[in-house]
Amino acid sequence: MQKIRILFFCLIFSLIFCFPIPFAWSSPVRSSVSVKEKFAQVARSFLEGEYSKALRFSWQLRQEFPSSPYAKKAKYLSALSYLKTEHLNQAKQIFRDLREERGGGKDRYYLGEANLYYLTEDWERCISTLEQMLSKFPSSSLKAAAYFRLGRCKQKKGVWEGAKYYFTKLLQQFPSSLEAKEAEKILEKGEFYFTLQIGAFKKKENAQKMKYYLKEKGYPAYISIFEKDGRELYRLRVGKFNLRKEAEAVRRRLEAEGYKVEIYP
Repeated sequence: MQKIRILFFCLIFSLIFCFPIPFAWSSPVRSSVSVKEKFAQVARSFLEGEYSKALRFSWQLRQEFPSSPYAKKAKYLSALSYLKTEHLNQAKQIFRDLREERGGGKDRYYLGEANLYYLTEDWERCISTLEQMLSKFPSSSLKAAAYFRLGRCKQKKGVWEGAKYYFTKLLQQFPSSLEAKEAEKILEKGEFYFTLQIGAFKKKENAQKMKYYLKEKGYPAYISIFEKDGRELYRLRVGKFNLRKEAEAVRRRLEAEGYKVEIYP
């Protein structure tokens, strides 16, 4: 989730500083508020996590000022609001509409649609959309975000060398970017394998007890320590698999025994 938050931050930053709704709203009355002020309402609502408000303000702006450059920006924030609230079909349609419209900034629409595919675990479509973006917009200011997402997709597919390639390329070309900092952490950890996570414990003793229990049952369990909000948590994990299908086979066994299991990465 931290990576997704970083991506959204970059998308919004580039939108604000560079450049059908499921509610029944009445037709707006043109107010004395300027289009710039209206857009500020949309952006502020989105950044504060008030996505319903962002959608409403966006719709009002586009009805009052359909020809304004801010209308397209507001429409883009509608797509991101739908994405954040998991109305994925609506988000996809808006991203595709924006890609067909005249004007610049289309690289961010490709990136937005790619992020949608990433959230739905459609790695192939995500990769394809990002490759199209980089081909059409080789000088895009969002290349760092695209490289990071490509690296993550390769990780999810178990294409480890491909993942390392994009993370390394990101560090070389955009060393000061937020994405580069995350890529550096991934490369430093060297966790280029699949593993199963069963839970995270606040107390090391509890994690160790569960680890020993799983080991007695024949599972290669281990503990991974990470820090959250200034305190250590102990993740209980099982196995290090080169292939995703190997991890999925063990996950099915654990789930049959009643465990809630997630595959990482």
